[in-house]
Amino acid sequence: MDKREAPEQGQDPAERIEEVVGSEVHDAAWEETLADMEALAEERREGGWDVVTLTAGDVRIEARATGPEADEDARYGFAFVVPKNDAEAFTEVFEEGAFPAYEVYRAEREGRVFLVVSYLDPDSETCILLAATYLKRDASQLVQTVAETEEMYTHVEKLDRTHLGSFRHEDHTKFFPEIATVADAGE
Repeated sequence: MDKREAPEQGQDPAERIEEVVGSEVHDAAWEETLADMEALAEERREGGWDVVTLTAGDVRIEARATGPEADEDARYGFAFVVPKNDAEAFTEVFEEGAFPAYEVYRAEREGRVFLVVSYLDPDSETCILLAATYLKRDASQLVQTVAETEEMYTHVEKLDRTHLGSFRHEDHTKFFPEIATVADAGE
C-alpha cells in the first residue's frame, strides 16, 4: 500500500493533487530545462563566447501594489535567487558587461513555468544563462503590473536578498506571452 501524507488543514485539494501527481512531470521538465541550458551554453561556447550558467534556487515574484498604496518607484519583476558560487560568477561578468540583448526560452507543464533567460553582451561575447521555475498562478499580479507598465525587470540576488544586478526588458511578452494574446484579442 502506498503511504501518503494527509493534506494540510485548509489546503486546496487541487494543490495536493499537483504536489503528488505533478512532481514527476515537474522533475522531468526541470531536468529538460537544465539540459536545454547546457545545450545553449555549449552552442555559445562553440561560437567563441564566454558563458556563465546560473540556476535559481528560488524565484521571488515582485509586483507593484495597486490602489492608494501604489508606489510608482517600487521594484518589480522576477528576483532570481542564486547560491553563493553562482553569485560570485554572476557578479564578475555582470560588472564588466552591458548585456543589452536577451532571449527567453520558456515552457509550461501543469501550472509551472520553466525558463532559461539568456543575457547577451555582443561586444564582449559574454552570455549569462539563468534557469528558473515558478508556479504560473503566483505571477498573476506581476503579469498585471507588466501589462500596465509595458516593461519587465529581472533581478539577481543572494538568499539574504543581497542585490547583485538587475536587467530591464522592453519586450515583456517574451516572459508573458499571454499578455500579447490578450492585447491581440482586443484589436
